[in-house]
Amino acid sequence: MIAGDGARHAVAHDDYYAILPATQSWGGREYVTENGGRPCPDGFCYSSDKNTKWLSVEELRTMVGAPGKHSTSQQERGLE
Repeated sequence: MIAGDGARHAVAHDDYYAILPATQSWGGREYVTENGGRPCPDGFCYSSDKNTKWLSVEELRTMVGAPGKHSTSQQERGLE
């Protein structure tokens, strides 16, 4: 969640947001130059009720590697 007053520290990327430290010495412009993204506009707000991108159960299982028809076993992933 990004509240309206936090937008000045947020950088939008294609599929995530980066929240930068509030200290000016940290260098937000340098972050954007080196990592891409674009600063969020003043007053920007990201919250669950405004989210337009939702994942299905299968997409979530794939992301976290949960058991299901599309996931691989721990042995197949080299974790055993």
